[in-house]
Amino acid sequence: MADEREDLTQSSDPHRSGDPPRSGDPLRRGLRPAASEDLVNLRTLDIAVVAAGAMGCVLFAGLVDVMSMDAAVLLAAAIAALGAGWLKFAPRASKTVRRAELPMTRPTATRSEFPLTPETGVAIIERLPDPIILLDRSGRIILHNRAAMNIVGQGAARRHISTVMRVPEVLEAVAHVVEGEAAQVVEYAQPVPIERHYHAFIAPVIAAASDNAKERQRNVLIMLHDLTTLKRAEQMRADFVANASHELRTPLASMSGFVETLQGPARDDPDARDKFLGIMQEQAERMGRLINDLLSLSRIELNEHVRPSDRVDLASIIHDTADMLSPLAEKEGVTISIDIEEGLPQPLGDRDELVQVCQNLLANAFKYGGSGGRVEVSLRRDRPQGSEGTSSVDPLPGSIVMTVRDFGHGIEREHIPRLTERFYRVNVEQSRRRGGTGLGLAIVKHIVNRHMGSLSIDSELGVGSTFKVFLPVDQKSILASVVARSPANVTGNVI
Repeated sequence: MADEREDLTQSSDPHRSGDPPRSGDPLRRGLRPAASEDLVNLRTLDIAVVAAGAMGCVLFAGLVDVMSMDAAVLLAAAIAALGAGWLKFAPRASKTVRRAELPMTRPTATRSEFPLTPETGVAIIERLPDPIILLDRSGRIILHNRAAMNIVGQGAARRHISTVMRVPEVLEAVAHVVEGEAAQVVEYAQPVPIERHYHAFIAPVIAAASDNAKERQRNVLIMLHDLTTLKRAEQMRADFVANASHELRTPLASMSGFVETLQGPARDDPDARDKFLGIMQEQAERMGRLINDLLSLSRIELNEHVRPSDRVDLASIIHDTADMLSPLAEKEGVTISIDIEEGLPQPLGDRDELVQVCQNLLANAFKYGGSGGRVEVSLRRDRPQGSEGTSSVDPLPGSIVMTVRDFGHGIEREHIPRLTERFYRVNVEQSRRRGGTGLGLAIVKHIVNRHMGSLSIDSELGVGSTFKVFLPVDQKSILASVVARSPANVTGNVI
C-alpha cells in the first residue's frame, strides 16, 4: 500500500518524474491526511446507501410479481457483491480517492528546481535590515552582514566574538548553544557611546553535509533587533509626564490664584486687574516655552542614535543665529564678535538642530553672561598639541570646534558637572525671571551626542564662561576642503 502511494505521488507531478522516490521522505510517501479519510468515508457511505436502495427495489419488484422471485434474489445478490467489491478495492482504484491521499500541502520548489548556492545565501543575509552574525563552534565569526558593521567593526572575520561584542549575557548564551542547548533569547543594553537596547536571538545552525550527526558542523547564529527607539519612546513618555507635571504645577497654581483674586477682591480694581493679567500672561508664555522645549528634547532623544547624513555649513549657521538674536543682544547691552577660520570642511549634521545648539549657547551668554558687555564666537579646526595657532590638546581628533565665550560673573565649579541635567539651574529665581526653562543645555548635550561630538564647559568666577562644541569631520570632508582652498586663504587669527 505504501509503495503504491509512493509511485502515485511521484507520477502525479510531472516536474518530479526524474527525482527518485525516497521512502524516508514524508512528502514522497503520500501520507493520507485527515481530510482524505473523511472523503473516503463519505464515498463509502454513499455507495452503501445506493446499494441498499437498489437491493430493496429489486426485492420489492419480486414481491409484486414484476419479475420472478428467484431472479430478484439473484439480482440483489449481484448488487450486494458489487458494493462489497467497491468497498474493498475502490480506495486503491479510484482516482478521486487517490488524489485525496496526496499531501494537503506540497513544496512549491525542490532543491533541484531552486538551488540555494552559498553566494545566494550570503547575498540574502547581507540585505537583511537586522544585524546577523554567524559563528563557528569555537566562537569565531564566520560571516556577518552590513547591518552588523556598527557592532563588530571592520575586519571582524575569524575574530572571537568576545573581542568585538563584550556583552556577558550574549557570550553566556552562545556558550550554552555551543554545548547543545536550545535557542536562547537575551535583551541587553549598550551604554556607550550612545545608549542602545537590543534583543538578541542565539540559535544553533547545524550543517547537513553529513548523515552522521557527530560529523555535522554546529554553528551559532546571532540575530539582533534594535529596541532603542521603542525603549526611548517608553522612557520619554514617563519623563515627559513626570517633568511636565512638576514644572507646570507652579505656573498653573499661580494662575489659578490670580483668577480667584480677579473674581473676588480685585474684581473692581483696574490697577490690580492689569497687574495680575500681566503676570498671568508671563506664566502662560513660560508654560508655552516649557512645553516647546520638552517636545524638542523628546524629539531629539528619539533620534539620538541615528547620525545625520547631510553636510552643513557651520559658518552660515553662526551668522544666521547671531542676526536672529541681535534684538536680544541689544536688550541685554551685549556686543557680538565673530571669528571664523576660512576654508573649513563641512561636517555631517542636521542644520536645524545645530542652529538650536548655537541659539541656546548664545542666548545663555546674553542672559547670564551679559554683564561683561560682550560675547565672542569663534569657529576653527581643532589641531593637536604643538600645531601652529593653538596650544590646546585635541579632545576629538579631526574635528571642528565652535566656541562661545562670555565675560560675565562666571559659574562656580561645583555646578559645572550638572549644567546639562534637565531642569538644573544655578540660580532658580534668576533663570525663571529671564524666561529660562532649565532645558537649554540638556538639549545641546543630546544634539551634540547625536552628531558624535562632545561638549566642554569651563568657567571662572569673575572672569566668565567658555562653552566649546566639538564636531567630528570625516576624511572626505577634509580632502574636499583642502582641494577647495589654498594656504593663503587660511586665517590663523583665532581666540
